[in-house]
Amino acid sequence: MNLIAAAITSVGLTSHRAFLPAFVAAVLLRWGGDYEVIREAGGQLLGTAQVASWFTADVTLWVLGALAVLECLAERNPEAKAVLLEIDQYIKPVMAAVLQLGLLSTADAETLSRITAATQQASVLGTVLLPGVMFLTYLASSARNAVQRLLWDADPDNSTGLHRLVGWSEELYSVLGMALFLVFPIVVATIVGGVLVGLFLLQRRARRTEEASRVACGSCGSEVYRSATHCPRCAAGQASPRAIGMLGQTVARAADPATHALELLAKRRCPWCATRLLKRDPNSPCPGCARLPFVDAATVEAYDSRLAMRLIPTVVIASAMSLVPVVGLVAAVVFYRVYLISPYRTWLPAVRSVLTRWLLRGAILVLVVVHLIPVVGAVAAGAMVVLNYLVYRQSFRGAVRAGELGVGGGEAVGTRAGGALMQ
Repeated sequence: MNLIAAAITSVGLTSHRAFLPAFVAAVLLRWGGDYEVIREAGGQLLGTAQVASWFTADVTLWVLGALAVLECLAERNPEAKAVLLEIDQYIKPVMAAVLQLGLLSTADAETLSRITAATQQASVLGTVLLPGVMFLTYLASSARNAVQRLLWDADPDNSTGLHRLVGWSEELYSVLGMALFLVFPIVVATIVGGVLVGLFLLQRRARRTEEASRVACGSCGSEVYRSATHCPRCAAGQASPRAIGMLGQTVARAADPATHALELLAKRRCPWCATRLLKRDPNSPCPGCARLPFVDAATVEAYDSRLAMRLIPTVVIASAMSLVPVVGLVAAVVFYRVYLISPYRTWLPAVRSVLTRWLLRGAILVLVVVHLIPVVGAVAAGAMVVLNYLVYRQSFRGAVRAGELGVGGGEAVGTRAGGALMQ
């Protein structure tokens, strides 16, 4: 039973973080001897108090610790996160196997025999256990990444703070899950199994949501986003495109032809075919239709003017929200970041975006303190909106002047995209 419990736990925890569960297990098995329950964990798993010396060696701990830190940092960077979502489902099965071996091997000389055919009773299970763990981890990681992509499509710049919350939750889950498994293996394995089932159900929902956002092109039959104005394959115009919501999702109402292309740009989607643009570089062609999102200075000016119209309504709404202490300020911050600031920040190159955030933090901290003063708090919230708007707008314009957000890039691409944008 403990073999199965360890397998389920390895799959469930490693599908969220590749290196953190293994690092926590190695640390606890290395230095947890001061606690009787941890000292006896190895014996509870396979009837022996020994653990694999390679798993708790200094080199292993340093490597796992460094990789765990790098992974956690990468989860908080949008560009690195996009890369992780493409490759980590291949890394995590390997780490699940490492964790499984580390938990269940009793000595270096016995590692292979324990997993393959050490005894008649365990030979069949051992032969399929490790490949099974790796295969299930691949499936679980793919399911988790599908859900993560849905969240990142909705909020690519973490304007709501949801990604940060999910990231911390996954890390807490990995650490506590691994620590408690050494003490209560069956209980933790049951909980982790339930989380895995929920993850696969969420993956199915994510697939249905993605499928519902597409429709067949009336001209060539290719799949087209319902919010697209043109087919990415044959360039045929799409009748009655759908509008997009505050988080970039396709909604039921019809799009406004006068502003729809700019609204798509605000959510970093192609103004022609509505494909989600992973890169923050407007000089990179859309992967769906090969057209540029920003084609000339007029497009940038139209985009900036559209966002400027949002400033006063945002100040009024955020100030009203902030009349409710603490909770109201949090809601106001989320609102103005999503509605007003994110459309600027989503196009800033990584370095400029980080510098802009740090430039604002000191001033924002002062305004948060001022918010605690009755009545004056509403003024502080409005000032936060204006300050963020001015700084991010200036950073956006500076990026344009510096060529980091260059426009143009070829008549064949730019002319047709520009015409579509202004329709």
